[in-house]
Amino acid sequence: MAKKFPLTPDGVKAFQAEWYKSDDQQLQDDAVVASADVIKWFSTHFELTTEQSEYFRGLPKGYLLSLGWGVASGVIGRVPLSFDNGQEASAKGLCPKAKVSVNVSVSNAYNWQTGAVTTTGTVGGTLTF
Repeated sequence: MAKKFPLTPDGVKAFQAEWYKSDDQQLQDDAVVASADVIKWFSTHFELTTEQSEYFRGLPKGYLLSLGWGVASGVIGRVPLSFDNGQEASAKGLCPKAKVSVNVSVSNAYNWQTGAVTTTGTVGGTLTF
């Protein structure tokens, strides 16, 4: 998938529609990128504004590692993505200072009898600029 999408709620929905068309190997390769360098992963798939790009670069390394691992798990499992531009969250006082909130809930199960892997969950985020 070479097309970039805006990092907006609609852009994330459009990305997801294309992303689900990828084969398992493409998603696994993509997950490796996300786990190693989540900023690169976002930059590869989304048209980041200068403000968004600078903001990502200013996040603590430990947080970026955690975010990358969560995104990677979601990529492999094709879990639903959601994105909020943060206006509603800021209005509710949910993230007035942090400016970023990412929720990852992924569960993996392996059936040794059939070899089937089942992944469920969600990846959701809010960025406020």
